[in-house]
Amino acid sequence: MSTSDHIKIGELIRQEVESKGIKVSHFADMINSTRQNVHNIYKRESIDTALLFEISRCLGRDFFSEYSKILYSEGAISKVAETSSVDYESSEGVHYHIHLSDLSKLDSEEQAKLLRSIKDELGRKDEGQSR
Repeated sequence: MSTSDHIKIGELIRQEVESKGIKVSHFADMINSTRQNVHNIYKRESIDTALLFEISRCLGRDFFSEYSKILYSEGAISKVAETSSVDYESSEGVHYHIHLSDLSKLDSEEQAKLLRSIKDELGRKDEGQSR
């Protein structure tokens, strides 16, 4: 099954532009394109990644996640377990999200200990920088 059977990326982009109340001409300017090209984008079932990145940035929406959802739902790739990532926001507003690969060699207690130590270390570094 191809991704075009699942995602109409141009339609998703059109819906996002319209939901934000952005005029086609303004959106075209945002992505350094023309009105005609924007209308062509709206009809697409696939899109260049560099263009999709720029559109995602301009609209403030991660369109790549639409493809990731399909990969996970089809079982093409497995989701990283909740215990294999760390979220931390420093006092200076820096956000860290760390995925750790192949924690399967560690039991759940060892995984939790490792994740706590990473978070603690990030906290110590943050304290040292904010002084």
